[in-house]
Amino acid sequence: METLQQGIFSGKFGLRHKSILASIFIISGIVAILSAYFISTQAKLVRTELYYRATSLTKNFAYNCEYSVLLEDIRSLELLTAGIMKEEGIAFVRIQTSEGRVLVNQTTPLFFEEEDRIFDSPAKNTGEISLFEKNDILFAYLPVLKPSDESLYVVTDNSIKKESVSPIGMVIIGFSLEKTRELLVSTIKSTIIISLVIGLIVIAISLLVVRSFVQPLSELAKGTREISLGNLSYRVKIPRNDELGYLASSFNEMAGDLESNRREIEEYSLNLEQKVRKRTEELQIREEEYKKLYQQSRKAEEVYRSLIHSSADAIVIYDMKGKVSYISPAFTQIFGWTPEELKGIHIPFVPESEAGATMAIIKDLLEQGTPCHDFETKRLTKDGRLLDISISASRFNDYDGNPGGMLVILRDVSAVSY
Repeated sequence: METLQQGIFSGKFGLRHKSILASIFIISGIVAILSAYFISTQAKLVRTELYYRATSLTKNFAYNCEYSVLLEDIRSLELLTAGIMKEEGIAFVRIQTSEGRVLVNQTTPLFFEEEDRIFDSPAKNTGEISLFEKNDILFAYLPVLKPSDESLYVVTDNSIKKESVSPIGMVIIGFSLEKTRELLVSTIKSTIIISLVIGLIVIAISLLVVRSFVQPLSELAKGTREISLGNLSYRVKIPRNDELGYLASSFNEMAGDLESNRREIEEYSLNLEQKVRKRTEELQIREEEYKKLYQQSRKAEEVYRSLIHSSADAIVIYDMKGKVSYISPAFTQIFGWTPEELKGIHIPFVPESEAGATMAIIKDLLEQGTPCHDFETKRLTKDGRLLDISISASRFNDYDGNPGGMLVILRDVSAVSY
């Protein structure tokens, strides 16, 4: 048992480490999914743009070559080819007759011609543009039709068809995929770097948030161990004004009472034997009380944690001016606001239609201390949705017995209403 306590208080497999690991795994998974989605989308956009450019250039070039191919005007074809070769990313241009005789064949250092079979289009007689990739080259095939048969062209999204007319030639243009691949690699690298930076920033923020909740609990656990070991002078240092701060203050008061009582016991132990016997009986009674007080403190701490982390209803604590001093995690889940957004302000979630009734209840609660039970009303969420809410509220007192604020429980009954 002592070994287990030492492991818990030393931080091994504690709540802090589990929360940190869970945050890191969740954030890393989200960042990885978003990065993969962005990279996939970017790759599709780049490829779509390349195919659209290849289709457009090939269609225009084939149209401009119709008369020259029909007349086999090599000079005109060479001029047209030289013009399109100036376009970025063009690896080669080849023009041939319908019988396969090459009229013009120009290449760049980006392309090294292998065998003539690479130019055998799988759709050269179909009347449609054909695109396929091979050896980092995007090949575009398009038949050249007679100018007089222009009226027989049928234009679709990715093809040009000529019904019942044989082509007089074929235009083959090769587009280099090197720039496209370089762009994709650059995009992937940039995305990975940005994702890592964002992930690290979000993880750092998450660690700070986790620390702000877990550290006070660890301090309380450490204080409990010190008290159980007899160090009654130990005090928990949690400079906060919320429930954790209140719990720490109560713990320190308990430790102070225990220390004071022990000091009294030591003083009385110096008296006569009769007084010692008498005081011994009193000490036995007090010891039982101290044990009960200690157990009640531990139970109160457990109940507090359970209420904070598992309550399905939203819990809000206001000061006497109606400003927020605390909201539970369930409030954030239901209404959308975080504690940082509402700390020290009035919550802007009361519709105008409910303002009069709400103010009347608050006034009666603050001035008369009259509790409110199951008051059905409506409240707005952060994103503008209107919820049916059942409210129970009561006023609590501070250490001096004076009114200290309001504790309000809000239950979402929208599903019940509908």
